[in-house]
Amino acid sequence: MIHLPLCAKKVCRGSILLLCALVTLTGCGVQFFYNNLDSFLAAALEDYIDLTAEQETLFESELETLWRWHRYEELPRYASDLERFAAAVERGIQPADFEQVYETVQGWWRRIERTGEPAAKRFIKRFSDAQVDQIAEKFKKENERLDKRAARRSREDRQDRWRKNFKRILERFAGALNREQKSLLAAGASEYRPESEGWSEYRLRWQTEFLSLLKARGDKEAFDAQFEAVFGPQQRFYSQDLIDAEVHNQALVRRVLLEVLASLSAEQTTRVQARLADYAEDLRELSRS
Repeated sequence: MIHLPLCAKKVCRGSILLLCALVTLTGCGVQFFYNNLDSFLAAALEDYIDLTAEQETLFESELETLWRWHRYEELPRYASDLERFAAAVERGIQPADFEQVYETVQGWWRRIERTGEPAAKRFIKRFSDAQVDQIAEKFKKENERLDKRAARRSREDRQDRWRKNFKRILERFAGALNREQKSLLAAGASEYRPESEGWSEYRLRWQTEFLSLLKARGDKEAFDAQFEAVFGPQQRFYSQDLIDAEVHNQALVRRVLLEVLASLSAEQTTRVQARLADYAEDLRELSRS
């Protein structure tokens, strides 16, 4: 839960289409990633705090319950979503399809957060003062690392990174892009507004609120109220500059995707549909295992 709001927001804003939302899965294989998800999450958590044996047992138990719900109830839903998107690709993507898929992806995260909230509360309340201090120190070091990395990247570097990431995602589904499609990405990249400074400010504000939540973990009423604030709508932590950049970039992603998808050859379209069908089948197979 420590990373969920930030990651969820980035996925939703940057992955207007399901093909983008699934990029982390397609790199190593859907089934491999999903079947090892518990190990990945445990490793990420233990990078922040040293768990006691009791906490490890609780974490594994809570995650198993959530994971079972997700496997048997959510994965079939995701598969159906992918199949609907494949049908939209076949008939020709329309602007309204972007809104539908965007809402679909947001719905994925909302259901995970809603279902996982009770377990997250139970787990967080078990943190010791020493563990809270560990998290605060980790936040500080991580912020320093991220800020140093951000300082080394120019606006042009970030725009080129946006172009390369976009190209990588599209080619994973459609195959090699042609000259026209690459030109569309290059033109879009020149309009991209880097959000790094705004995300740095957001990260600090959210972390401050999260640490305050941890300190209130002994007071049920105060904890519950702060939990909703910390893990609720994240726009309350945004600066106006970040809001403006995000709105601009979301519109840019929609426009460029629409242009590229409209330019797909028959071969590329067939490839996209086949990829989506393969991932849908992988998800259905996982839900039956």
